[in-house]
Amino acid sequence: MKQKQLKLLCNLCTFLGFILFIGSIGIWLFSNDLLLEAKAHGHRLGIFVGVCAFNLLLLSNYFDYMHFSNIYDKHMKEEALENN
Repeated sequence: MKQKQLKLLCNLCTFLGFILFIGSIGIWLFSNDLLLEAKAHGHRLGIFVGVCAFNLLLLSNYFDYMHFSNIYDKHMKEEALENN
């Protein structure tokens, strides 16, 4: 992947991860006014959305690592060529 694509994916996953995290808290809190069965469903949905948020944040970390490792590798190759 290109560097710009990796950085874009990193930023997109970070943004969506925080949005989903806030959304999971909102789902959890607003499901308290419902009937007992709907409340349990709302709480489970909030937990599921929260798990998805953390997966997106982990993906963001992976894309960020790939972005900087590619830059580092490119720099090291250029430095090796200059030394030879």
